[in-house]
Amino acid sequence: MTSPRILIVEDSRMLALDIQEKLNHLGYTVIGTAATGEEAISYAQTQSPDLVLMDIFLKGEMDGIEAATKIQGQLKLPIIYLTSYSETKILDRIKATESYGYLVKPVKESVLHTNIQMALYKADIERKLRESEIKYRALFQNMMDGFGYFQIVIDENNHPVDFIILEVNRAFERLMTTSRRKIIGKRGTEVFKGMVESDFDWIEECGRVALNGETVHRKERYFENLKKWISFAISSPKAGEFIIIFTDVTEQKQMQENFREGKDRLDSILNSIEDAIWSADPKTLALRYLNPAGEKVFGRPVRELLDEGKQFIFEMVFPEDQEIMKDALEQIFKTGSWDVELRIVHPDGQVKWIRDRAWIVKDQYGQTVQIDGIATDVTTRKLNHEEIQYLSFHDKLTGLYNRAYFEEEFKRLNKYRQLPLSIIVADANVLKLVNDAFGHKTGDDVLIKIAEVLKDSCREEDLIFRWGGDEFAILLPQTEERVALDICKRIQETCDDLKSEPVKISISLGAATKTKIEQDVNTVIKESENRMYHNKLIRSKQVRYEIINSLLATLVEKTSETAGHMDRLQVMGVGLGKQMNLSQGELKELQVLAKVHDVGKVSIPTYILEKQEDLTEEEIERIEKHPEIGYRIANATSELATIAEGILSHHERWDGLGYPRQLKGTQIPLLARIIGIVDSYDIICHGTAHKQGEGENVALQEIIKGAGTQFDPDLVEAFVKMMKSKTD
Repeated sequence: MTSPRILIVEDSRMLALDIQEKLNHLGYTVIGTAATGEEAISYAQTQSPDLVLMDIFLKGEMDGIEAATKIQGQLKLPIIYLTSYSETKILDRIKATESYGYLVKPVKESVLHTNIQMALYKADIERKLRESEIKYRALFQNMMDGFGYFQIVIDENNHPVDFIILEVNRAFERLMTTSRRKIIGKRGTEVFKGMVESDFDWIEECGRVALNGETVHRKERYFENLKKWISFAISSPKAGEFIIIFTDVTEQKQMQENFREGKDRLDSILNSIEDAIWSADPKTLALRYLNPAGEKVFGRPVRELLDEGKQFIFEMVFPEDQEIMKDALEQIFKTGSWDVELRIVHPDGQVKWIRDRAWIVKDQYGQTVQIDGIATDVTTRKLNHEEIQYLSFHDKLTGLYNRAYFEEEFKRLNKYRQLPLSIIVADANVLKLVNDAFGHKTGDDVLIKIAEVLKDSCREEDLIFRWGGDEFAILLPQTEERVALDICKRIQETCDDLKSEPVKISISLGAATKTKIEQDVNTVIKESENRMYHNKLIRSKQVRYEIINSLLATLVEKTSETAGHMDRLQVMGVGLGKQMNLSQGELKELQVLAKVHDVGKVSIPTYILEKQEDLTEEEIERIEKHPEIGYRIANATSELATIAEGILSHHERWDGLGYPRQLKGTQIPLLARIIGIVDSYDIICHGTAHKQGEGENVALQEIIKGAGTQFDPDLVEAFVKMMKSKTD
């Protein structure tokens, strides 16, 4: 902190040196010594001291009091007088200069210090008060609202009869079309005669506020003399006085009236059209408005839709069209609108086609505040006879026949001339894993690929069906079981040759053949299902390994998880695990975790993983989801289930600032803490596809730096010891 700068004005050289020595000893900075009033003024103007010690009696024509008066007038500096006398006449002159102190020479050091501190404190307070007064005076004069300060006038019975205008700002002058100099000090009944005589008893109300300390909250009145609507509030800062703040709301009133008229016209139009016009909350999709036509379009009373407060569109969308609605909702927040055609189900079971067009409504700050839309019933146009028939017997997702058509066709084919009639039942092995790990949209893609495999592998005369969620069936008329088994083999080979992401397509198959007309159809179907489940059980372990290898291959292809990186993690991880006396079982789990800890990244789009510029918040969120996705993948495969927690936790930090669960300290599984260290070390040391490695020394220093924040300090100590032992 800079020490205060002091100017000494003293014509006695000896006294000046004595005072200077004391000031220096007290820690103050003496900027100079003046012997005359003229020198003092010059010093003050050029050096801008914080305080002046002024001798009253100086050599020359100008004494200290006169010099102090000029300095204070120009610079507002605190001045302490020095004198050997204390005459009343001199004291009166000193008081007239607003002195900050009066010291009799010779001055004691302690007295000098106390007076200087008090003078500086008082000067600082006065400076702040001046600045505050200037600031609030500017605010007062430049505020948009009119401000008037008044004093109430009472009669002998203490009853208010008038008021005197004490102060007004510029906005008040503009609002009342007057000027300050014409009205200050005058009575309200004289200046505002038309206003005072209005239906609002201004004198009574203002008197009640001024005398009783009450407050009149915002009111609005039309001022006929001003031809304006004005909003005002009355309050009292102290007894007998009151403040009124006036706001011109004429434009707002006119806008409200225009809005009311426009709303009436709009309501008339909305009530007469046949399309459903709606508005919904952008976060919950709960309806805020629906015109009368909405009852016919959606098949529900308007009041019921408004009262439910649910996601009104999702509540009634046909199940197989839910994804269309979800995609539309994602689209509207990206592009600002949606335009979709989908089916809705009325309470009576009727399925209707609607075209729904919607758009985002934003406020003046660019924030989304509402979604508005128009829903049109297009059932007549959409549902012609052929389309109805198609939807009745086809699966919309895959384009294959559905189970209803399977039952119809089985009846038709259950004839002697169609024998032998073979049935193949197929079940998707990976669908649950895909749905759990990557979402139902990716699961749908897998189902579509399986449908394509089946179509590519079957003959033209074979009939392929999507039988259920992950089950398919194939009817092969006039086909022996041997041929059916050949087709099963061909399907398996096609799956083996198919390259697909995020996991390899895998199907379990079973076939059975009806050779006699008297054989029960359901028995044949049951036999094919049993064989399929038997094959599924036999191949389950192989399938799971194929899935894991497929995921790892995808991981290597999409990320920087090279074989070398995985190998190094395994070696370092196991080495650190041995340092921590882990069991053989734990070391084996650690080996696997080192290899698959980032398996959840297979769900992240390649463009995000390869992006070199800064990621968006949405992209960062996608990246930070990969431990959770990896956890779900691991739990879906028994071989990885034991390390699922390690996968979920490998991006947690010792200080609790990691993700996804913000675990802290030993809450983080030990294996995950080990992988966190060796993974970070290897990436820093050897780099990635987009960043060059920085070498072992830098990597080790970064790990040490992260001890106690990012990493377990005990593990870091063990890791450093292990790594240094390898270099010794």
